[in-house]
Amino acid sequence: MAEHVSADDIYHRMQNVYRTECLSRATMFRWLQERTKVEENSPRPGQESLVITEETVTALDNLVRNTG
Repeated sequence: MAEHVSADDIYHRMQNVYRTECLSRATMFRWLQERTKVEENSPRPGQESLVITEETVTALDNLVRNTG
């Protein structure tokens, strides 16, 4: 199920979950921009340009846990 939330909302959610272990705001926004570019370059007619999926959440979770 896709969520349509702003990057700022995603950042605040991440802060609530990871607290002091959360990625910096700048890193989070860069990651979201890169993810958006990947999604935009994927040839999927009618597909949203940014979709929050379990795969995306898992990838971001792994990135946060393995950074630092």
